[in-house]
Amino acid sequence: MRAKSKKNTERRLGTPDQKYSGKDLGNFTGFAHSRITSHFRAARTGYSTATYDPLAAFLPNRLSVWIPAVAKYWFHRKHAFRDYTTHGKGTGIYPIDDRVKISLAGDWGTGTDEARIVAAAMEKSEPDFTIHLGDVYYVGDSNEVRENFLGEKTSPYAPVKWPMGGKGGFALNGNHEMYAEGNGYWRMVLPKMGLKERGSEWGAGQWASFFCLENKHWRMVGLDTGYNSTRFDWGKVASQDDTVQAGVQSSRTPARLAEVLGESGRRQTWIDSSVTSRAALRV
Repeated sequence: MRAKSKKNTERRLGTPDQKYSGKDLGNFTGFAHSRITSHFRAARTGYSTATYDPLAAFLPNRLSVWIPAVAKYWFHRKHAFRDYTTHGKGTGIYPIDDRVKISLAGDWGTGTDEARIVAAAMEKSEPDFTIHLGDVYYVGDSNEVRENFLGEKTSPYAPVKWPMGGKGGFALNGNHEMYAEGNGYWRMVLPKMGLKERGSEWGAGQWASFFCLENKHWRMVGLDTGYNSTRFDWGKVASQDDTVQAGVQSSRTPARLAEVLGESGRRQTWIDSSVTSRAALRV
C-alpha cells in the first residue's frame, strides 16, 4: 500500500505547487520494490519527465508506455563490471587525512523535498567526503539520474543535486541502479564522483563501483553488492562475507586492493548498498 502524505492530497490535480516543489515521497514507498514493479511504477508515473497523475497512471493505456519501457532494459545486457586492472585507472585506494569528516546517505535519489533537506544538512556539516550508498529511484535510468542525483531539471518538479564533499564524493551501486542495467550509474554518476580538483563542482571520476578510503587508523571499504542483485540464483544467496572473500580471491582484483581487503590488523568499516549491512563495523 502506498504511504499517504500531505502532498498527495495537495497534488490531486497533478500539478506541483510552489510550497512543495519536489516529488512526493509517498509515491516511492510501499512493499513492492522488485525489478518489474519498479519499471511499472517508473513507466506509469513518468515521474522524471512529467507531472504525476495518480488517476491516469492506472488507466489501461499506460500499458502501451510500460511495455516498451520494460523491454528497453529487460532484454539488454547489463553494463560491464569494471575493476582496477584497466591501465591508468588507479588501484581504487584513496588516501585520506587522519582527521576526516565523511557524510553518508542511502536510498536518497528520489528527487523529493526530503532528499533536498538531507542534502542541505549534509552540506551544512561541511564534510570532506560524501558517499551515496546506492538507489536512485525508480530504476536509475538517465532521466532519473539527471533529475534525482545530478540536479538537472527534466520534469515540472524541482531537481535535487547530490552534495559533494569539500574534497570529493563517491557512489556505490544499488539494486535500483541495476534495474536499468547500471547504465545511468556507470555512464552518468561515476564520471562525476571521485576526488575533486581545485575549483571543480564535481569529482574527477570514480572508475569502478568499489573503492577504499584509507588513513593510518581506518580503512573504509565500499563494496558493490548491487551488480548481481537483480538476477536471483536459487542455488546461492551470497552474504557480505562471501562478497568480500570473492573480491579477495578474484584474479581481477589488484594485488594491493586484495591486500587491503584481506588484512585484519587495522580497523575497517565495510559499506555497501544492502539494507542489513550498511556501515557494518569490522575490527
